[in-house]
Amino acid sequence: MSFCISKLTNQLVYGRHMMNFDLHGRELFINHAGVPNYRRNSDQTISQIVVRTAARTAISPMPWRRYPRNPPWVHASGAAWLSLPDGGRVRTSPHGNVYVSNSGEEGYGYAVCLQCGRTAAEKEPQAAMRPLPPELNERGGHRPLRGAPRDEQGFCLGSAGSFSIKRNLEHGHSVRTAVVEVQLYDCRDADTARAVAVALREACAIELGIEPDEMGFAATPALTPGRAESWCAVVYDRASGGAGFASTIAEEPIRCLKTARDLLDCAAPGGCGEPEAERFCSRCLLSADTQHMIERCNRHTAFQVLDELIPRLEIAAEDRLFGGKTELESTPLANALTRRIAQAPSRMIVLWLHGDPQNWELDEWPAKALVETWGLRQVPIRFVVRADAIRSADITTRQSLARLVQRAHTAELVEWIDGVIAATPLAAHHGDSASLVWASRDRLAGEPGAEWGRSSTAPVVRGPVDGPVFGKSIDLSELLTPSPETAIVEIAGDANGTAVGFGMRLRRAFELQSADLLRRASDGKLVEVVYTDRYVFSPLSALLAAELIGAFVRRSNAKIIVRTRGTSKSLHATPPWQVQHDWTTQSDRLGVLRQLLLRSSDEVRVNFDDTTPHRRTLVLKWEGAALELTLDQGAALGNPRTDTPSISAGPRNSRHRIF
Repeated sequence: MSFCISKLTNQLVYGRHMMNFDLHGRELFINHAGVPNYRRNSDQTISQIVVRTAARTAISPMPWRRYPRNPPWVHASGAAWLSLPDGGRVRTSPHGNVYVSNSGEEGYGYAVCLQCGRTAAEKEPQAAMRPLPPELNERGGHRPLRGAPRDEQGFCLGSAGSFSIKRNLEHGHSVRTAVVEVQLYDCRDADTARAVAVALREACAIELGIEPDEMGFAATPALTPGRAESWCAVVYDRASGGAGFASTIAEEPIRCLKTARDLLDCAAPGGCGEPEAERFCSRCLLSADTQHMIERCNRHTAFQVLDELIPRLEIAAEDRLFGGKTELESTPLANALTRRIAQAPSRMIVLWLHGDPQNWELDEWPAKALVETWGLRQVPIRFVVRADAIRSADITTRQSLARLVQRAHTAELVEWIDGVIAATPLAAHHGDSASLVWASRDRLAGEPGAEWGRSSTAPVVRGPVDGPVFGKSIDLSELLTPSPETAIVEIAGDANGTAVGFGMRLRRAFELQSADLLRRASDGKLVEVVYTDRYVFSPLSALLAAELIGAFVRRSNAKIIVRTRGTSKSLHATPPWQVQHDWTTQSDRLGVLRQLLLRSSDEVRVNFDDTTPHRRTLVLKWEGAALELTLDQGAALGNPRTDTPSISAGPRNSRHRIF
């Protein structure tokens, strides 16, 4: 998909239709679907995209072919970082974005006729109020490209309407492909990072036995975990959709960095013998494509950065959790486990679940889908939990874990054994006498959720452990059985129907089974309603949440508080277009949610908090009493035509909990 981007206006142009974007003065990054992302340290604002939907040609070469293109913008699309032993981190994504563009001879873009497509390079910035370039202003007009309509004088129809010619546009093209980013904390400028990227590309090509020009290279700015500025060396597959070449660097980052250092060493045998040389030469990394970027690559500083880093890439003493047999795990843990299972499918997989069960995000846990697949292949699986913690968790969390264990078929829930290793065990490939265990010093890496098995502050390592790594089995019936003061109420199809009216149907279904509980709690005036659901990100979930709250608030005008997570982790390959797709802007999300809630009350507050607990609750507060409902899915249903939440109810002291 091709774009033209204006540095002046604040509009998205698709054909002849315009939509506004609020860019807040930042530089816009365009992915293959035209979804805006932003980059830092920009001296210009790019804020208009023109999608060229038709191709016409001129006999003479188009002007942008005569001028060098800009360095590409590359991004790994939100992939998680994996820490190196010291001095850097790596991340990779098979769905990265690469955007290449051309800003013209002077760097001010082009004037483009939207009627015929004729283009001319601009000579100055902010050219909207200045004369058109000569190519578009020949005796009061311009000749159209072949195939475009003409007026009676032979001029393009766009000559008569100034709105048809857009000024200061960049020509660009975007693809989605495999991207790997290597951030070195001591890399402080783009020229150094670009030279490191070229060397990493060559190292990867040597490893795979392919031509280096199968991959591209770039440099992008990024903040370190300590919020310091640095640059990333980026390598990406040139093939649209990716070919899997660049991801090799993320699988063996230390080996590739060592090879890259050797390739940049001009004093090594076969080198040019000039260790102070700043630029590439034919003896090292000068090639058909790097020759155009030779002035933007600093070989000397790149070699210095890598030469100082390589000795520090040995695993630090505090990370040698398995002694001398400790090895670095450079790939995502889920991928590493999958490879081990492919090699020895009869061996057992052990997964440790760390942290407070109330904060577990089992739906976002990378191991969840793999566990179900492994179970179908008859791979034995053991979930290791602290028995006292899981027994004290709310029934929703206990049921979610029990259902996951049941779906895996070959899985069991087992008790924790302290002292397996002196850190955070994450997973194990368990044999008869010994286990290969993965661990990290970062305790957050062990919590079930989207970031499980990843850490940007401490590396994930693996090593052998002798003896047992888990205790006796836990009976699943303990998790599925509610406590004496709690009763489960299943609402099957009673809430099915249109989105409008969902809340009233749910309330009526609840009243049919727990009318006495609601009557005992609701003596007095309703003063406050607090709804907690971290997944209110889409128009559908916002509407269902408002319907649910409104069904209980009715005309009491009680204060409404909604707590939800501030940022969504969802990534869409295309712009959102269905009601269940997440919003891309926080302002739209807040505005729509507030308007929906204002139908039920004049006092509404929406709190965005990324620490919002996983448990979905609706708390109703009367004068002197309170009722808490816990829903196993909340308002963020996957398919409103088939999925309905199940609710349970029961009194507990002066506060009632409904699960």
